[in-house]
Amino acid sequence: MVPFRFTGANGQLIYGGLNDWGYGATYWGGGSSEGEVYDMFPLGHIKGIHSFIKTNKFGYNPMGELLTATVGGVPTMYGTTSAGGGGGDGTVYALSQTKTWGISLLHSFSGQDGSSPAAGLAMDSEGNLYGTTSSGGTNSGNAGTVFELTPGANKTWTLTMLHSFSGGADGGVVDSPVVLDNAENLYGTTVYGGAYNQGVVYEAASVPPTTTTLASSPNPSTSGQAVTFTAAVTSRAGAPPDGEVVSFIKGKTVLGTGSLSGGSASFTTSKLPAITNKITAVYGGDSNFVGSTSNLVLQVVEK
Repeated sequence: MVPFRFTGANGQLIYGGLNDWGYGATYWGGGSSEGEVYDMFPLGHIKGIHSFIKTNKFGYNPMGELLTATVGGVPTMYGTTSAGGGGGDGTVYALSQTKTWGISLLHSFSGQDGSSPAAGLAMDSEGNLYGTTSSGGTNSGNAGTVFELTPGANKTWTLTMLHSFSGGADGGVVDSPVVLDNAENLYGTTVYGGAYNQGVVYEAASVPPTTTTLASSPNPSTSGQAVTFTAAVTSRAGAPPDGEVVSFIKGKTVLGTGSLSGGSASFTTSKLPAITNKITAVYGGDSNFVGSTSNLVLQVVEK
């Protein structure tokens, strides 16, 4: 065995392992001594590709293995830092390779939504990210969280807390990642808590994203004619419960609402002006389903 040595300048103190592309992260070291993402290939030639800095928004002191994915044909790696960021309690970041590796911020933790991520991430088939924090959360135990990050428009990401640990029967202090089974159920472990305060193995429920699809009839219509807009809300877990509300929106104005029944909600109006009206439908979501905005429907109303 031939050891490949870190010198501090190229990284120091390794928590996570190498990913399947040959990249890893060190907790300390690098150009600013606050952590480094490095490339191990060709084997034995350690090359730093990003140095973390305490004073910027991306966080510092990374921990955990880097998750690999190809997004829109672009090689991308996702990781966490245990400190820093806008909220001061660590971040989730992405490194994307075009000509060089560029970093982007997905989320900054601020305590209530989790603190000090100490593990890598997992991704489901729809591109949602799942991870853990070792402390923080809304529970008074301040014992860590399980979270989901959902990608949205304009490269935005929305965090949903799936569980806030109490440090008691449900466990506490999470320094390992979650894993997904074939049905995309989440499993993980805690360091402490449980019946004997020696840790637990847990299952966390994933909040599935939804897709809202909007259609109208008739289209085109004439001035004063009734037009019915129908929104269908679906997810991998089926339709949201009957009775939940879908809003039908023109620009920033809510024209009306409809209640879901079997995954479908409708709204009818005869008051649209004689122009091309831009209409969307918005499902707000609940504790079991992530909300979504529909496709844009151009409703043509003729004189």
